[in-house]
Amino acid sequence: MARQRKLKKLSHAVLSQAISQILEESLPLHEIDLQVLFRVQDDCDGDREQKLILSMLRDGDICIRIVGPEKTLRFRNGMIGGTASPHTHNALRILMLAMLKDDELDEKRKTARIHP
Repeated sequence: MARQRKLKKLSHAVLSQAISQILEESLPLHEIDLQVLFRVQDDCDGDREQKLILSMLRDGDICIRIVGPEKTLRFRNGMIGGTASPHTHNALRILMLAMLKDDELDEKRKTARIHP
């Protein structure tokens, strides 16, 4: 079994720069082409139908669905109480930054913000 290498901690500045670069470039992630992926929310209380589903379509579009009786899914912050989804939580934080960055392209719309 291959040993996992421990990743070094990145400074806030280096991490912010890396995220900005990722958000500016098109990501050629062929391993997710035509995939349908799901993640059960952290607060499912045993109901494994409460999930976030992402699918990449043939044309490269991505669809997001929430399945289950809940209208809100929760992915906990690992720093303050544990999470079953640390990578998903980080990716969702990056998604929030991407939405704010998209708002910078069209100042009139401010689509990312519900609360000022």
